[in-house]
Amino acid sequence: MNRLYGGLDQEHIINELNSSVILVGAEELEGEVLTYVKATEKNLEVVVRLYSEKIRGSGRSVSICVSADNYAERYDLARAYSAGLYFINGAHIESLKGFSSFEIDEYAASAGALKNGKRFIESIARQVPFLITREKAFEKITAAMMCCEFADLDEALEGASNFFKKTVDRDVRRYQQSTKITTDSQIVAHFLTQKKPGPAASEELESYAKRIFVEGGIHVLGDGLGKGKTLHVIRNVIADGILSGKKPTFLTHRIAVARSNAISDLVEQYSDEKIEGREDQLHALSLIVNKCDHERYKPHLAQSDILVIDEGSQVVRHLMQKGFTGDRYSVFHQIVSLMKTARLVLVCEAFVNDVLMNFIRLAGRPIHYTQGLTDYSGVNICLASVESTQREILRSLTANRRIVVGTDSRRIAETVAKIAKDRGKRVLLLTQKTKDYPEVRRFLDNPNVEAKKYDVLTHSPSMQSSVSITETHFDDHFCIFNGVVSVDDAKQFTRRDRTSEKITVGISSITTYCVERKGCIELFNASGDTIFDSISIECIRLRSLEKNNFQQWLSLSFELDGFTITRLGTEQDADAEAVKIFKNGRKEVKEKVIAGTVNAGIAALITGNEDRIKGVLSDSDYYHNHFLAVVDATGKAREDINENDIKFYNEGIGVPKIRNMACWVLDETDFEKMKSHDESIGIDSKHYQLSRRMISGALDRLGIDKEGRGIIHSHGLEETCAFILQNELNFKQLRLINTKINVKTERQRYSIVTELLKSLGLSKVRVMIEGVRVYKLCQKRYLQMLSYTDRKRHVELTVVSWDQAEKVQQIIECDLDLGIAMDDCKPITQKLRFDQKALNNK
Repeated sequence: MNRLYGGLDQEHIINELNSSVILVGAEELEGEVLTYVKATEKNLEVVVRLYSEKIRGSGRSVSICVSADNYAERYDLARAYSAGLYFINGAHIESLKGFSSFEIDEYAASAGALKNGKRFIESIARQVPFLITREKAFEKITAAMMCCEFADLDEALEGASNFFKKTVDRDVRRYQQSTKITTDSQIVAHFLTQKKPGPAASEELESYAKRIFVEGGIHVLGDGLGKGKTLHVIRNVIADGILSGKKPTFLTHRIAVARSNAISDLVEQYSDEKIEGREDQLHALSLIVNKCDHERYKPHLAQSDILVIDEGSQVVRHLMQKGFTGDRYSVFHQIVSLMKTARLVLVCEAFVNDVLMNFIRLAGRPIHYTQGLTDYSGVNICLASVESTQREILRSLTANRRIVVGTDSRRIAETVAKIAKDRGKRVLLLTQKTKDYPEVRRFLDNPNVEAKKYDVLTHSPSMQSSVSITETHFDDHFCIFNGVVSVDDAKQFTRRDRTSEKITVGISSITTYCVERKGCIELFNASGDTIFDSISIECIRLRSLEKNNFQQWLSLSFELDGFTITRLGTEQDADAEAVKIFKNGRKEVKEKVIAGTVNAGIAALITGNEDRIKGVLSDSDYYHNHFLAVVDATGKAREDINENDIKFYNEGIGVPKIRNMACWVLDETDFEKMKSHDESIGIDSKHYQLSRRMISGALDRLGIDKEGRGIIHSHGLEETCAFILQNELNFKQLRLINTKINVKTERQRYSIVTELLKSLGLSKVRVMIEGVRVYKLCQKRYLQMLSYTDRKRHVELTVVSWDQAEKVQQIIECDLDLGIAMDDCKPITQKLRFDQKALNNK
């Protein structure tokens, strides 16, 4: 054995074997057949980090020795440094990648290394019903416990059984509480009798519409998916209202729903320029929620005796979202006022909950709640991971089967479209970007006929709930969810093609962690408007619970609603190949958007066109508007925009990152100017001062100044993480850190700092200083963000003659966090010189 780094915190001894796997531990091992590095318990983490860095790119791997006494701690260490686990009895997992925590716990149990049975049981219970049934789950628990030593195995199994049932039942109750409705004397309950779509169900809904039109009052229809609420109830109520001169108003949360084909011939659209100046003469108006307090629509609303709110729960949810565009308090009270005064109020929602009902209660009128009964037993929901779902999509394309793919991510929808087109398929892409393209409008107007023109239909939430395919054409149906939409919204995706009998639903397990505790939510979000807060706080809490438990709650929702549930198994190699294909497809889509936006910018500069295109009918129209959006977000002159600016904007949530960066770098005068400006245009600046304190407090401790200088040392890293832990709720509520904060290991501490820097649009790079590798801010990215937030300082820093060695260092270093290319991007004005032929053609 050779002793290395004697007297340092990296000290260890190592045998002379040269194997593909390097074992690191603090135990005495005999008869090793692998390279073994023996450290002390105190410096184990430092040595693991040392060898994980040494073997990077070499094809070798690091594993950590594990016993029953240290499994929990060393499991965390292996996760932090992407190492494997080597159990003392010889069992070995070379890489934890691709394994869930419960699968590794199960492996540890079979190796006799699992002592914390409760953790294992809880991790198994979290997979019910998404990954496994209750029965199969307990079989796994029993098998694992049989490998452990107990004084009384029967007693241990009984205790495990009780704890497992209690844990699963608790999770089910938490979900059910989110969907419950508290009834009292204000609510009068009714029930529909028809459970499945068909002539009888349509007739019952039409009869319901006639009855409530005569009765008036407030009516809430909570009927399930696919039975025709829009066509048979909402349309008839609006039509009868027009005939009787009651001037109906249709109110919803999304433009796509406001334009629903089921009612578009009856209602005028709020966005139609032809209605300007004659709003008081309209027979019926379709309006989205954030416009309902605008003065120009009040003449119609003052005369409207009928108010129809479609997707009521989503309307309330949309009103409480951070990115709501408009005066949310004014809109909130306007809707309450309309519910108080309208002769007839109809609120439709497939999935009614207490938040919606409590909002309607504010009108102070009796509520007639009609609950529809549904039978989904004929529909098979096949639950799967996102990777396995992508695998099956590729297989269907290869087998020349016609498919529908619904997803809550526009990027995934675009990637599916790209992959399918490359394989020669006829594709219709329906997203917020393409919703006005001629081919999409034709499909929305006549889905059954137009769908038959395509091999692949891929859509985002922009495909409104009232659009339904009722004639058989597509062979396979898929959904992919990343927790962007609500559980109820996700279920709507499964019924866009009413002919589908099986839908493969891929649900991501990756979530953005949200604060759940009501008291903490109230402290941060209370507005002083007690009526508004009575609804908003509970709505925010429900949304947080849903996001933190999205995979399990959506799976439970399908199960409790009576769908037939099956599960799709993983195929590690095939899934990995599918991930690679989708990743490459997404990269190509990004490159196309960047190139299209650059070309649109060049054309805009040549023509002097600074106006947004209202009716986006093609990709070129979209790229033009996208270029102007980049200009608005970054605050740069049009001629100074470059590819890095477009890349940054396309990463998502660019504006919040710019705001966070500004909160840190601006001096007090400019900071107050930013707050005043944002307040004047409706951006909520309530928490800017808190953001400023938290960001400055963290980066000061990290050793980074506002000029982007400083080295990240271990003591600064520890102080920063201690500060973040001390103010954890503030960092979570401000969305400065969107993951669970775990700082047990140095790698985890660096990960949290990376997350914080990312929220400012920044990143760190590793550099060599005096023979030691350390982290500092990526100056390229720092200057880029500074160009959006403090242009005066940006000019001062960029005109200064930088030390030549610093220049070379910046050019050759690569960004380890975001993979930003270090090559200089030329502004669009410089690109004009290099493509004169293209410009002449334009």
